[in-house]
Amino acid sequence: MGLVDVRSMYVSCERVFNPQLRSPRVTVVLSNNDGCVIARSQEAKDRGIAMGTPWFQLRDRPDMADVVALSSNYELYGSMSEKMISLLAEYAAWMHPYSIDEAFIILPRDNATNVARTIQADIAQCLGLPVTVGLGTPKTLAKIASTRAKDHQPFGGVCNLAEWSENQVNAVLDKLPVDEVWGVGRRLSERLRAAGVATGGDLKRCDPAWLRRFHALPLAQSAHELAGTPVIDFDDSPTDAPKAMVFSRLMGTRATGAEDVAAALTAAAHPLSQRLRAQGMKAAMITAGVAPGIMMRSHTRRCAPRG
Repeated sequence: MGLVDVRSMYVSCERVFNPQLRSPRVTVVLSNNDGCVIARSQEAKDRGIAMGTPWFQLRDRPDMADVVALSSNYELYGSMSEKMISLLAEYAAWMHPYSIDEAFIILPRDNATNVARTIQADIAQCLGLPVTVGLGTPKTLAKIASTRAKDHQPFGGVCNLAEWSENQVNAVLDKLPVDEVWGVGRRLSERLRAAGVATGGDLKRCDPAWLRRFHALPLAQSAHELAGTPVIDFDDSPTDAPKAMVFSRLMGTRATGAEDVAAALTAAAHPLSQRLRAQGMKAAMITAGVAPGIMMRSHTRRCAPRG
């Protein structure tokens, strides 16, 4: 099992079409309304810029003067993701896109590492995207391997835990905080720590029957997977259709009347309708809203009637 993951997906896509943004430029991508940081280059992470930081808190700081902030371009990111998935299909008959920047694939065990490095090189050459590949027998270990491939430079972006001895894998799990195990969230990790389960190794050694009573079946499945037994289905079916779509942009210029607002809403509705048609979907309800910028807090927020 392999997990292919694009490094800093949004920033990497922008760098493909604008080489001036490449390292060592400190680059961040902002949310739809240019409000918060939603993607960071490695240089931005090293600078200490946190995800979700409001841009207005950064832009006037002297130590952030060289930071390049970009408006998000989800059409570009989606297009690049589709191209990556198409390329991966040439290497794996079984593939499951997990998110816009990740996909699970099944590779032959005897030469998985070599195939992973070929995939890494081809995606870099054909698309210009840097990817890491984590390999493990079940999906949960592939997830952990993916993180190590990103965080440990000697691996060269590919980590195959299936080639490691049981003692070596156990050493990794015993140092892995339980909240970093795939499927274990913050609240559940707090309960687990209170019960004496603090690491991935602790979770692996737990009795699956106790884990089912403690929480639910998925937690017991995680323990089985940490032990090297695949129990989470490899799902190559399409993901469920989204229940909502959102499209928002800054107006660009100050609105002075209802006609300006109506024109901006119409411009936003067009790409949203394109997304709906591309997925063969219909909208049962449309909600339109307009909010003042952060420099116009005295204005009242107004929302159009739903219809």
